[in-house]
Amino acid sequence: MIHSIDEHLSLAEVEASDHHIAVLFEILGKRRGHHRISHGAAPGFEAHRDFVHTHPYRHWFLVSYDGEFIGTIYLTKENVLGVFVDDTQLAHLGRVIVYVIQAFDPLPAIPSIRNAKYTINLSPENTAYAGVIEELGGRLIQQSYVLPDAEPRRKDPAK
Repeated sequence: MIHSIDEHLSLAEVEASDHHIAVLFEILGKRRGHHRISHGAAPGFEAHRDFVHTHPYRHWFLVSYDGEFIGTIYLTKENVLGVFVDDTQLAHLGRVIVYVIQAFDPLPAIPSIRNAKYTINLSPENTAYAGVIEELGGRLIQQSYVLPDAEPRRKDPAK
């Protein structure tokens, strides 16, 4: 299904077709360090294809401008919105976010699991996206850290 944002900008629901898998892989390859928070190096094509087939998101879209795919946006069952728009197309980021949060209601809150509103996680280096989100009225509510791997546990942690 296609969702038209305006005469140039639209969202196409992701399908596990060969075409969408290839487009998503190409877009994934455009993501630089300041766009990555859930993985370091990009996965190989086979792992990517397997991931797309799992369709782990509540809603998942390819973003297109004048028929050219420029990014992706997804909504999780935890009301987290994940978005990537090619750096050359950043001017469209705000309209994509606004469309999605207006078109799809967040799921009801579950204390300690899911916020009542949509949230977006960003790399601290992604100042361009942070600026757009703040212009939309978004506010910083937490900071997240990745912890190093733990040393092997001793049999008695009290010692």
